[in-house]
Amino acid sequence: MSYRLFTKRYESFLEKLAMGTTGVKKALEVLRVQGHDPMPVEKGTMSFKVWTSFKIKRFRVPDLVCLKCGRRFEVRSKTKPEISMSHSQADPEREWDYGLNDEDYIVFVICQKQGSEPVKWRALEPLYFISVKDMREKEKDAYLSIPKGREEGFERRLIWPSKFALRDGVVLDVNKDSVKLRFDNGRKRKISLDYKLKNERTVKLKPLVKVGDRVVKNQAIASIVNITEQVPCNKDVGVDYYIKLLTSSSRVDRFIAAKALRRFNSDSAREALKRKLQDPSEEKLILYEVAASLMELNDENGKAYINSVIEKENPYQIHEVIISLCDVTPSKSFPIIKNILGNTTLSESVRATAAWALGELGLQEAFDVLVKTFDSMDVEVKKEAARALLQLCRKIQRPISNKIFEEFKLSSSERREGLSWVIGKMLKDEKETYFRGILDLVIDEESKIWVSYILGIQDPEAFKGKEELIRKKDEKLYFAANVLWVILRSWIWGLEEY
Repeated sequence: MSYRLFTKRYESFLEKLAMGTTGVKKALEVLRVQGHDPMPVEKGTMSFKVWTSFKIKRFRVPDLVCLKCGRRFEVRSKTKPEISMSHSQADPEREWDYGLNDEDYIVFVICQKQGSEPVKWRALEPLYFISVKDMREKEKDAYLSIPKGREEGFERRLIWPSKFALRDGVVLDVNKDSVKLRFDNGRKRKISLDYKLKNERTVKLKPLVKVGDRVVKNQAIASIVNITEQVPCNKDVGVDYYIKLLTSSSRVDRFIAAKALRRFNSDSAREALKRKLQDPSEEKLILYEVAASLMELNDENGKAYINSVIEKENPYQIHEVIISLCDVTPSKSFPIIKNILGNTTLSESVRATAAWALGELGLQEAFDVLVKTFDSMDVEVKKEAARALLQLCRKIQRPISNKIFEEFKLSSSERREGLSWVIGKMLKDEKETYFRGILDLVIDEESKIWVSYILGIQDPEAFKGKEELIRKKDEKLYFAANVLWVILRSWIWGLEEY
């Protein structure tokens, strides 16, 4: 397979992950407004990091659980309005409703691409909530799409027939056969409630609007399932519910309970988790969450278990432990992750995971640890350390950006290389905030090389009017940055031979 094809597949996968993360974050926000206490369950669901060094062997779990009512939410991000779920007819663990109960909900979020970068997405409202029970009852009237490609396991989409508004408008008429809309541009449209399936069978859609309703673009007008924009949080299950769930025969239930119990600071929660940690038959992925929860509840058994996993030096297990630790209070998990990053006897891939995790924790104390990593010979570790440092800057802002600028002036060439990448991204985020400070980084001949790189990788159009300031600072710097800008403007930039 060519590198170009690999890059395309990587970017396509990254887009899907980033869109999914955007949808989950939006669902969290909306559920909180509705009175829920949602907690992410799926490992890494709040990050769009693509792990190329590890083959992920996890099992499917819902994206979110409400700690108050116990209801689970599976979030599906879409680029267009559609009620569909990935579904495998060959693997029970890849069926659309695996790990979900009748009272749980699927949340559909429409996401819109923002710019050319694969990670930039915006979630649109309204969000659609559909009960798993309703979708199961109407599954007989759903239909399967053509299979996806090999890289997606030949899964198919199971689609529940539905129709949506193309733009904002008002409902003029609703009857047993159709819904009539008048859009804000003056045009009218009659939407038939008959939906013809590919096997020529026709199903009748149920209208979800009434006469006089205002509708917005992408709003569900009719469907075979009930679609709502709100789900009530109508019960309080308490700690005993999750303690019982920890002994369930379903590993999805046990995984959810292992994570949820860290939010209940009680002796009963600690005792249940300690018993589970001693269960020799339990799966390791669940035990990592049990140990992380015990750490969160200040029980030393959790920390001892995690350290025992790290001592075995199994890269995959340490990788999973690090990701579990990212959901623990940062000050508690930071010392362990810091030690993993500094342990040069561990594999490069594991130390790269640790560097990434320090960015996720967002602690200012990680600055010196990450900068020191630029002295390493391990390129993948340095790359993740640079990304983590950028994360810190975006989370903490001025306190970290000031330290980065000061560190650049004092550092060796090896450290300046990594710091220049971070500063270049900072400048792209906030040109006016950082431009003057970047010119002040020109303190010696070598610094001119990296400052010209920082300026040269920017959008040339964004720096129109600032060329003279750069020239006044240093002629060599201006010449080098301008050469890069000429190349970036050229139509041959990025041209492939095939």
